[in-house]
Amino acid sequence: MSLPRHAPLAVAGRLATFIIASGASAASFCVQHGSCADCANSSHWYWDCRWCPVDHRCYDAGSLYNPCNTVQAITNASACPAPAVPKTMFDLQVAFNMVIHADAAYLDNPSTKLPPSFKVASSFNFSLGVWDQAFGYAGIDTLSRHVVVAYRGTTSLEQMADEVLHHALVPYPGLPEGARVNQFFYLAAAALQPTLGITLSGLLMACPGCDLVFTGHSLGGAMAMLSAFMAASLSGGHRLLVYTFGQPRVGNHALSTQIDAILPLLFRVVNAADVFPHLPQCTVASGGDCDGTSDGYYHAGTELWFPYGDYENNVMCGHRECIRAPRNEDPSCSNGLMSMDYPPSIHDHHGYFNVLPNGYCNSQRAPATDTAGRENKFVFV
Repeated sequence: MSLPRHAPLAVAGRLATFIIASGASAASFCVQHGSCADCANSSHWYWDCRWCPVDHRCYDAGSLYNPCNTVQAITNASACPAPAVPKTMFDLQVAFNMVIHADAAYLDNPSTKLPPSFKVASSFNFSLGVWDQAFGYAGIDTLSRHVVVAYRGTTSLEQMADEVLHHALVPYPGLPEGARVNQFFYLAAAALQPTLGITLSGLLMACPGCDLVFTGHSLGGAMAMLSAFMAASLSGGHRLLVYTFGQPRVGNHALSTQIDAILPLLFRVVNAADVFPHLPQCTVASGGDCDGTSDGYYHAGTELWFPYGDYENNVMCGHRECIRAPRNEDPSCSNGLMSMDYPPSIHDHHGYFNVLPNGYCNSQRAPATDTAGRENKFVFV
């Protein structure tokens, strides 16, 4: 049976109030550019974009949010800074491979969507709160030499609202005082860990030198992150990576510090104005950024933002590494849209899978992007 990714069901109250239904925005389309060059080249009769080097964001000519004056603003791509060397080890080829796995996890028989080089060794059904259709699988890809664990996301927006938003942050057992986790995710990941541990031990023994990669979309991304954190001690000499897509927040800042230390290669892919990475909402500091000193929700891992303005051929293409302060909650990336009243999108939560089957940029190409958002193209191999 194939399950829909977020069937169009009614959204519960608190989620509905967070999502702005209007098609217009107080912020222009310009804010959906993540690079100076794309921003400066995106001037049309109905909008005029300019890049602000102060906060590394794109604004329309009349924006009240723009901290740059007319002298500081960049309106010509030739004045943009040269591309910088990427600061993270994010690999777009691995991201594309993991999108395939995150997509396959929505099937009860994922093998029908997986490459011939991948063999499913084990699958597991489990309960995620009141939802009894949670699912994941694990196996080995002999071509990429990846041991992969993939989780299915929720099939309902009601699941997100009723479960995640209504569950409290609770102390994370065994971690320093102050580390707190959403009870919903913790109970599911902890219950699954004994079975998963046995499976992983066998797979890693059968694939010496292989990378261990956890992945998932939406709530599946949250499960992937927590499962990787819990299973890190089993990885031995295997490199451990986590690639998630549209993942919600899972815990507080104290927990994110612990997770970052154990999972330095944790990458959260965020598509344009996808609403789910901004749920549950963080505590906002006086300056408008997510507050890392509070006990509220806070992301772990590095965000890779794919703004709509940098799409090519109608799919995700140009991206930027979101590594500016505050760590993991960079306001120059997708968080910046929320701070300017840009309407968050449920539609963008589905866009991760539009790169299938032809890859990012929909042209068998993938952009390698620096921290300023300038992209250099390379060919998928």
